[in-house]
Amino acid sequence: MFTQFANATFLAIEAQQVVWMRLAGLHRQGPLEAFTETGLMVSEKIDAACSAMASLATGGSTDDVVSAYRGVVQANLKRLST
Repeated sequence: MFTQFANATFLAIEAQQVVWMRLAGLHRQGPLEAFTETGLMVSEKIDAACSAMASLATGGSTDDVVSAYRGVVQANLKRLST
């Protein structure tokens, strides 16, 4: 139970870091880069929602969904940090 709570808490913290980094990056980028990043943001949300629905529909747990989201968020943190 604690692991699930910790996993969800870390997801919330990491997601806020990604939001901050993306907003800061959009401010620095030119129009083309900003357009590309915002398109990536939208497509990631759609992909994540579809993956979550598929996972839950096939018997996955909410912790499975949170773990998958964390993987995507952590990849974004790594990409945006470089």
